[in-house]
Amino acid sequence: MSAQVSDDTLAAGQSFLLSVMVRNQGDAASNSTRIRFYRSSDATVSTDDTEVGDDNIEALPTSQSKDESENLLSPSESGAYYFGACVDSVANETDTSNKCSSGVRVTVSAPDGTVESGELIVESASVSDSTSSFADALTISPTVRNRGTTTTPATTLNFYLSNDAIITTGDISQGTNSVVSLPASGTSDESIRIAAPSPPQPWESPPACRRAVLVPAGRQARAFGSRSVPPMSNRAPTSSSPGT
Repeated sequence: MSAQVSDDTLAAGQSFLLSVMVRNQGDAASNSTRIRFYRSSDATVSTDDTEVGDDNIEALPTSQSKDESENLLSPSESGAYYFGACVDSVANETDTSNKCSSGVRVTVSAPDGTVESGELIVESASVSDSTSSFADALTISPTVRNRGTTTTPATTLNFYLSNDAIITTGDISQGTNSVVSLPASGTSDESIRIAAPSPPQPWESPPACRRAVLVPAGRQARAFGSRSVPPMSNRAPTSSSPGT
């Protein structure tokens, strides 16, 4: 799915149109279902976000698409928000990982035209060793920056390992760091030492890489460093236990 808005710079309480294109990528016609529109604090829209509307979607033949839209009002408080949509699953789908669109950023200004908000991002993430073996440990070192205009409260930086580029809180947690309150343009250098991923079992397909991902809780910030996983012939012995 892809989403867009009629205007991405709005006054508080202003009406705008959120439009989403839904496409059937399967090899058979889909059943009718429901699309749900969401407001999110970051660009990753999910069903855990705030639902702001919904609509029915008729059955779609294979490779066909349908444009859906919803008239919405911008939030009453100034700041940066994200809007997108998710469709309910239908029977016999071959891929249910693409049910939600990415969020479209909307900036809401106060009556005097100013926008005041704190906004945390993760930048300059690095990995201590991009070619380590399974038995090694590695250090993930990101910088958290407040690119907003007001001080952010203290929060939590969450570290994850994922087998693909679609990062969610359902991936493998690797620990957390506490991030102090940051003024506008303030930064905080963080780091964590984690064990390298254990080798896949014989029945698993070995991933091309694993990504260490850093997510401030409840904030719009995601970044990652990557570490190559050695091919089957070059793996470390599986009898060694990863360090902590």
